[in-house]
Amino acid sequence: MPLIETDTIYALLNSNDKYHKFSEEIIKKIISNKLEAIFSSASLVELALIYKSKNIENEFKNDLIEIQRIKNIEWAPLDAINSLTAAYLRETYQISFFDSLHAGIALNLDNQIISQDKGYDLITGLKRIPLTHFKHE
Repeated sequence: MPLIETDTIYALLNSNDKYHKFSEEIIKKIISNKLEAIFSSASLVELALIYKSKNIENEFKNDLIEIQRIKNIEWAPLDAINSLTAAYLRETYQISFFDSLHAGIALNLDNQIISQDKGYDLITGLKRIPLTHFKHE
């Protein structure tokens, strides 16, 4: 079951994002049980910081409500093992803090991550599935 990281959620919540339609397609597949995927709980913190940096924290609460309305969503926990894996990935691949958290969780699930971030391609054992893979059927 691949991990969905922040860029997919952010694209879903922003209709002007160039990957919005792809993220909508991913969610449709999850709702209709055509795709099994799990969301990164680290995305909630990352999104909160993004909204705070843009001075739109009030919108974050509304978007959280919208996310919770989506049927069949599961959240992968950020636990000690995933955090330790993330620390190793930061040291080894010099990736960002949040990318390391998402990759750490994904590697401890099934080694797959849904993301547009090509930096994940450098991580040994991790398969990146681009959002653009999910075209409208």
